Amino acid sequence: MERYGANPNNVASYAKSFKGPITAVSLAPGTTIYRYTDRSGSQGSFYSPTTYPTSAAAVRGMNLDNDYTENNATIQQTWVAENYPVPALYGKVAGGTGYQYYVLEKTAIGLQGEQGMLGG
Repeated sequence: MERYGANPNNVASYAKSFKGPITAVSLAPGTTIYRYTDRSGSQGSFYSPTTYPTSAAAVRGMNLDNDYTENNATIQQTWVAENYPVPALYGKVAGGTGYQYYVLEKTAIGLQGEQGMLGG
């Protein structure tokens, strides 16, 4: 991960959030990705290509209730890659059912909106 620009201080813990191969990708301008959180206006490093129908599905898919976080995924954020290809790492979520992007250049994506999630 460090070879692709990830912060060296976070590489070990971030690498554990993936299961299996991690692929370097570029998100083309206009690509929509999603973040699930319980803090309005927050920004993180991990995003999903998937629109989950409920909070519970997002928590399962992204493994948001684990040793590092207790995220109830009450908010779905929509983010878009802006202006130029955005470097990211892509792979299966460790402990989850979904896939995720680790966005290497967070200033190159823009928050398009937030919406509340359904519970179960």
